Amino acid sequence: MHDPQPVRHVLVDFENVPHTTLAPIAGMEVEVTLLLGEKNKRLDVALVEQILAASPRVQVVRVGATGRNALDLTLAYYLGRAAVSAPRTHFTIVSRDKDYDPLIRHARSTGLEVERCESMEALSFLPKSAKPSAPSPARPEARATPRLDARAEAIAAQLRDYPRSRPGRRTTLLRFIKSNLGGTPTDDDASEIALQLERAGCLAVSPKGSVTYRIVSQAD
Repeated sequence: MHDPQPVRHVLVDFENVPHTTLAPIAGMEVEVTLLLGEKNKRLDVALVEQILAASPRVQVVRVGATGRNALDLTLAYYLGRAAVSAPRTHFTIVSRDKDYDPLIRHARSTGLEVERCESMEALSFLPKSAKPSAPSPARPEARATPRLDARAEAIAAQLRDYPRSRPGRRTTLLRFIKSNLGGTPTDDDASEIALQLERAGCLAVSPKGSVTYRIVSQAD
């Protein structure tokens, strides 16, 4: 059966990242909620053109209230409303404001796929060719693979050595991580290790939560 839920939903704190562009997600099936603060009186013409081109997948919300956390709380409201109607969607908050992180941790503990990026260009699901890259040096060197900490390396070893026990879903992967860490790990601990494994290329999590593996040794 066809799943009508959107694959990705990006909520932009435009007050915090006023130079946002939708160019990195042009042509992609991504829903966007663009929240404008009291000080955002004007939009760049290029951004307006991008919004019109992506319509109706872009919702522009003007937050009329003022106050330090007015836009943050409004964004949390729209995130919650979207999560109720499409709980299997992957949500991304675009903001440099780390005050969103407790909200994200709590949402993850309930099973939602939520993350925060500091710009549209840094969205985790963008194709590699869409992400900005530094100019090539005269003698190019291979990009270093993100290192795993000791706990993540232990989990990677478990997944590498026992392929038949590898979980197929993110929710079961988090339970697997917690059960193999020892001690009293939290949901946040498990989420952080899963993120390390994904960034290091050990595994990939699809927008719908399925997990595929490419476990390699963490050689020096």
